[in-house]
Amino acid sequence: MVVLGGELARADAEELKALDLEHGVKVRRVNGGKLRSSGIREGFIITRIDQERVRDPKDIERLLQGKSGGVLVEGIYPNGMKAYYGLGM
Repeated sequence: MVVLGGELARADAEELKALDLEHGVKVRRVNGGKLRSSGIREGFIITRIDQERVRDPKDIERLLQGKSGGVLVEGIYPNGMKAYYGLGM
């Protein structure tokens, strides 16, 4: 599913287990848009948006629908590095 200028998919069970996560959405490809401008890279697993858990790309669409101003994106890279990004909507 394409959201925010990137291809997103539910993170698979092995990825989640390796990072000790229960949920997350993986950024498979960054084509442009808000993901690229914020600095989010491919492989990043989004775990929360504005402190709300995300399990599926549809959760992200739902949480961003009608948003304005800034949005906090929390997650982790495959190497275990946690990261936080602010997106302007």
